[in-house]
Amino acid sequence: MPQWYGVVSVLPDSETEAAKGMGLCNIANALPQSVAPAIGGGSNYAVLYLSAAGFVLRRPSP
Repeated sequence: MPQWYGVVSVLPDSETEAAKGMGLCNIANALPQSVAPAIGGGSNYAVLYLSAAGFVLRRPSP
């Protein structure tokens, strides 16, 4: 998997604690998929889209 190579290559201690960093990336990748149905309420797509727009607009610019 090429995407994991990029993750492991930028970890501060990739020789001994690569699994911890990969686990953190996995949580960051899977958490939004778990929380989105709770926000949207199943078939209420208007609430889901409005909350997603709010999260995008609230994000601070770099």
